[in-house]
Amino acid sequence: MTKLITIPKFAEATGLPYRLCLHLIGTGQVPSVAVGRRRRIDVRWVEQWLATGGYRSSGQESPTQHREVALTLNAGEPRSAAR
Repeated sequence: MTKLITIPKFAEATGLPYRLCLHLIGTGQVPSVAVGRRRRIDVRWVEQWLATGGYRSSGQESPTQHREVALTLNAGEPRSAAR
């Protein structure tokens, strides 16, 4: 089963600002899928993206630091109850 993460989780895993993540998803630079009215990102794609360098701009952390955070995404975490 494919694990999908939210945009805030994607921002946390990559170390990128939330607004930048929204922009990257909105412009199609980060692939996402619609789940109802919300967008989700496949965690396998996040890991692949970070392994190849992720988003680069001056002053960003190294891809290695991002990869360590992304690996924690595979840890099982309880899903929150439906609202």
